[in-house]
Amino acid sequence: MLKGYAKNSSLGEALFFFYRMMCDGVRPVVGDYACLLQLCGENLDLKRGREIHGQIITNGFKSNLFAITAVMNLYAKCREIDDAYKMFKRMPQKDLRALQLVFQMQQAGQKPDSVTLVSILPAVADMKPLRIGRSIHGYAFRSGFESPVNVTNALLDMHFKYGHTRTARLVFEGMSSKSVVSRNTMIDGCAQNDVDEGEVPTRVTMMGALLACANLGDLERGRFVHKLPDKLKLDSNVSVMNSLISMYSKCKRVDIAASIFDNLKEKTNATRNAMILRYAQNGCVKEALNLFCIMQSQGIKLDCFTLVGVITALADFSVNRHAKWIHGLAIRTCMDKNVFVSTALVDMYARCGAIKTARKLFDMMQERHVITWNAMLDGYGTHGLGKEALDLFNEMPKEAVKPNDITFFAMVDLLGGAGQLDCTWNFIQDMPIKPGISVLGAMLGACKIHKNVELGEKAADKLFELDPNEGGYHVLLANIYASNSTWDKVAKLRKEVHTFYSRSTNHPQSKRIYAFLETLGDEIKAAGYVPHTNSIHDVEEDVKEQLLGSHSERLAIAFELWHTSPGMTLHIRKNLRVCVDCHDATKYISLVRYPHFKNGICSCGDYW
Repeated sequence: MLKGYAKNSSLGEALFFFYRMMCDGVRPVVGDYACLLQLCGENLDLKRGREIHGQIITNGFKSNLFAITAVMNLYAKCREIDDAYKMFKRMPQKDLRALQLVFQMQQAGQKPDSVTLVSILPAVADMKPLRIGRSIHGYAFRSGFESPVNVTNALLDMHFKYGHTRTARLVFEGMSSKSVVSRNTMIDGCAQNDVDEGEVPTRVTMMGALLACANLGDLERGRFVHKLPDKLKLDSNVSVMNSLISMYSKCKRVDIAASIFDNLKEKTNATRNAMILRYAQNGCVKEALNLFCIMQSQGIKLDCFTLVGVITALADFSVNRHAKWIHGLAIRTCMDKNVFVSTALVDMYARCGAIKTARKLFDMMQERHVITWNAMLDGYGTHGLGKEALDLFNEMPKEAVKPNDITFFAMVDLLGGAGQLDCTWNFIQDMPIKPGISVLGAMLGACKIHKNVELGEKAADKLFELDPNEGGYHVLLANIYASNSTWDKVAKLRKEVHTFYSRSTNHPQSKRIYAFLETLGDEIKAAGYVPHTNSIHDVEEDVKEQLLGSHSERLAIAFELWHTSPGMTLHIRKNLRVCVDCHDATKYISLVRYPHFKNGICSCGDYW
């Protein structure tokens, strides 16, 4: 009867029937509590869920695995992650018993959800039952649970622990949104998996690790991976060297990328093209053109990728004369019909302000890729031509072109920026693919600009489902609440987790954080702090200080000091051991900012 109420009635009616049971002297069993907790979780009713948790304890079920799992699922669904983790730690057995529990849930007619999968996948990864692991991955795929980033991260970790590097890479490449955890898991898995198995990392493993470092912008890990080619005699492999050039360029160290390129004994066209493109993407237009001129002077044959790099560089100049010159070269070399060259030309003309020329080229193209449509849509959006952008978007189905995340991001950014928030939200709801983080992030940003709390909350809820630990979106939502003077919700959100990694700039308040960090640095230097720069090599002294000063814990401390009220406790957790410099800096920060710390001495006795 209770299960029937839970499935077919409201939470209130189910609880009323439950209390009638107890009044009649019927002692509840574990399954009754689990049933009600699941209903509380679905309704996000944390208050009633805590009441049931209390009854579980008073009735002697606090050590029961089935009960603990149900409570953990409740807290996870209500986004009380710390409480959920506490319950997980209290589990008497987390591996085989956890799997048995899932089987019991299925037999009882309860369908495992994404929270259940995230709970059991670490156990499956540690036990390494291949058949069960594959079965769970298949279940996640069939049930549509591969989209939440926390589930995919757990699957990624499981396959790496199985030694299935190729499968793990396929999972990573198929992720619609990638969090910091995703990229770190990919880097560590690629760099360590083959070594753990006693084998030499392959060229493919190296490239996968470097790709993850590049996408994450993680220079420190990238440097670690860079040490391996020399040891493994892969320093002459063109693909690995190109991956290194790409990694350093995406980490904003195009100077190191250029040094690698200059020291290469044999340079291929692919390497030269990669260097031109990386110069262009980092705003080094002159360097890109110089390398292009050297290729021409040496009689090196140009290809379409060479031209794409040069066109990308010239797009930054936004000078029509330059645009026409490179367009003419593309025509003379018979490469203007190549879809990638044509797309780059469309993008260049749009960025040069010649939007009509860009559209004329677009219409003349015999082959158009989705990136071509995105370039034209982005051009219209940049020039504020909303009607033209919508008309072009509506032509895509007629041309049998399937929009991707970037297409929808451009449309949402355009509509949201124009203040048509209801229209934008309906557009997102009607999208043929599930909106990713970039699309929902654009919606949340538009809600902040136009101070729309209702739609901002809806966008934020979906963002938190995809990546609950990304602090930036919590800050955006808090700003929306603050702009509407909803201070109680601001206070609640500020209890959420904010995530930082070294030299990260993706936090919405990164400019203020770095400015505050600079002020803080001056204060602690005046108090006697001296940076430990001997751990960094091959860069100038001032650069060493900048690298140390932007470590993740330093960013987290600066953010907390800047945005919290005086007297509040700062809780900062790090996934790696704190470096010597950050440890000393933290002591000096406590000395200058919190005088009640006795002489700035750390309680760890300088061990950590």
